[in-house]
Amino acid sequence: MKITILVFLILIQNFSNAQMKRPSVADLILNEKIRIDTFDGKLDSFVAVNNDEETSRIATLVYLKLADSLVHRIEKSEVLYNWQKQNLTYGVYKTLSEVNQNTYSLPLYFQKLFHNAFGIVGAIEHGDLLSFLITDPLYSIKNVYFYKNFQDAKTFLVHSSLTFPNEVLKVFYKYREMKYRDTVVEVCGVVAPNVTKNYLIGETEIRSILRENTNPSIMGMRGFFNEYNILSKGMVLVDDIIEGKMTISEAHTISQDPRKFLRKMIEIRNEPYCQAIYSLDEELKISALKYAREINNLHNEPNPKIRFKSVDDFNWKELYTLLVYSEDEIFTSSFNGVFERLLYRLKEDKVTGWQMLERMQFNKFRTFIKLCAGYGKLNNFLQTMSKDKSNELLTKFTNNLEKNSGDLRPAIDVADAFGSIKSKEQLELIQKNIINEYQRVEKDNVKNGLAIYGLLKSLFASKSDNDSLWFKEVASKYKLNPVDKISIQDLKGFDKVHRQIHFFYDDDDGYASFSSFLATFNTPNYKITNRSTYVKIESIKGSKIEIYANQPKAELDGQAALIAKFDSFRKDIQMMVHRGHSYYTMNTIDQMPSTTKIVFLGSCGSYNNINEVLNRSSNCHIISSKQIGTMSVNNPLLFIIAEVVRSNKDLDWNYIWFELYEKVKNNKYAFEKFQDYVPPHKNLGAIFIQAYTKFVTEL
Repeated sequence: MKITILVFLILIQNFSNAQMKRPSVADLILNEKIRIDTFDGKLDSFVAVNNDEETSRIATLVYLKLADSLVHRIEKSEVLYNWQKQNLTYGVYKTLSEVNQNTYSLPLYFQKLFHNAFGIVGAIEHGDLLSFLITDPLYSIKNVYFYKNFQDAKTFLVHSSLTFPNEVLKVFYKYREMKYRDTVVEVCGVVAPNVTKNYLIGETEIRSILRENTNPSIMGMRGFFNEYNILSKGMVLVDDIIEGKMTISEAHTISQDPRKFLRKMIEIRNEPYCQAIYSLDEELKISALKYAREINNLHNEPNPKIRFKSVDDFNWKELYTLLVYSEDEIFTSSFNGVFERLLYRLKEDKVTGWQMLERMQFNKFRTFIKLCAGYGKLNNFLQTMSKDKSNELLTKFTNNLEKNSGDLRPAIDVADAFGSIKSKEQLELIQKNIINEYQRVEKDNVKNGLAIYGLLKSLFASKSDNDSLWFKEVASKYKLNPVDKISIQDLKGFDKVHRQIHFFYDDDDGYASFSSFLATFNTPNYKITNRSTYVKIESIKGSKIEIYANQPKAELDGQAALIAKFDSFRKDIQMMVHRGHSYYTMNTIDQMPSTTKIVFLGSCGSYNNINEVLNRSSNCHIISSKQIGTMSVNNPLLFIIAEVVRSNKDLDWNYIWFELYEKVKNNKYAFEKFQDYVPPHKNLGAIFIQAYTKFVTEL
């Protein structure tokens, strides 16, 4: 009661002062800090979060001290004009105002927002705001409060709408009063009708903007919505509707036939002036994964005519689309079979590989080159074109990587391919291109280009078949935590207990994996306790380990029970394990606390998922697989990790991988799958994102 009265009196005093004069931004910020400080019931300059000492320390640092440091940085600037300072400090106030009872336990998120804001301040001082914003587009979008009144805001938000329309629309309320808001919403509606259509429901400002817009694509989306609400996928065919090539009814009918829908989407996606690109890409991925999973599921079928029956009549456009849009899940044998059919169709139609990519508008060509290199098929593909075109393609592959709206996937594709290419001639050509591109962005002072090509240049300069050397060099240069080891102290919680959470899912794979998983830990060193919706595995010898895993048959109730247990040990979890298909991944990632040191993603280690993991735990070690994992590798790997911790030893990934190799080398199927697993110290995507983020933060 006393704390409530004290806060009330402070706020009343501030409001009383406001009657005499309009409250300053400094007053508004002070009020927000007081409000946040009292979330734990005490006004004591300390923000306690769920009895979690580490999270509380970070929360106090971010909400009370980092915010002050940012304000001090802005006010002491000798370059900024007063109106610029006013707008930037107002951004600090608005950011703090979004810290509430539901979000204050996420200090790492707000820490990244403030770090991004420091970069925005420096960029404005140097007159180069736009160049900085695109270095980290997702957090720059979230931070629109800080720069919405600056000239580059419209350009950046419009540009970002092409790649991140969902995120741009989610923060509409932050720029709702700006004149450019209608243009931003319009661009989102054009490129992503399947995202924007959801805003036609209910009475919202975005709905009003869309209803009054006269762009033919927006009008087509409205017409489709009026006929079918949000229930039809056919809205992605809006390009053909506004061109008069089909009616709304015909588009809906086509969307209900998977094969016709796929062909029509490919046809529209390859038009030079295709507009609904984002939504088409989303639907093409869904279609491609459907076929890829069907082929994957028949991996034990020896007869290729049976296994690949679903795609045997595919043309080369469909086969190419299947490969590039299913990269996260397609098996090696599935890729090889589809690739073989692709080359056959190209030869049959007398089309070279270069002509194929041209006619596909070079859509996802870097992904295709990476896949070909990874599966040892790059030379086969390059042989379908002349030597000159082959060199031109590899040059195009490595050039202009900074011109992707801050999306690091193209750069990571290049780095991944480098690790797989064996041809000395090809490597030399790529290396030469990387150096030339670095010199270009250095001359033009393109900040995100310097980060991308600087990292790639260091990768090529390592001149080693063992990428671990590069990872160590990059980790040292950018002051990242070690990528090849985790100390035993970091693998234990506040009470010296190592805890893991395993999420299983209610499908056939989940049941089989769960039974095998339990059998793995059925040893004298562990005790398994069966609860109604989950199991608890704990060590009875050596260092204390607790592993919690939900029963697949009780997916929802079991996972809810595990989440409820988080609070009982202060969300102090050292390892999160995802044991399910890729479409369940975000459900697992969303539960990650900041204490997580290891995340097992299986085949779900895509760029987006890695980025989401690092947003929650910036120094997390990520284990992934290039394709769907198998229990014959997963369970030995998980057991080896547990045994190292139980033995009270530091975790060394080189040792872990050697032990795993010894476990699976005599099992042909397991050993084949083992080749596709990526240990944290060789997870190029994760280390690239970490180093890139560190680089641009310090610009």
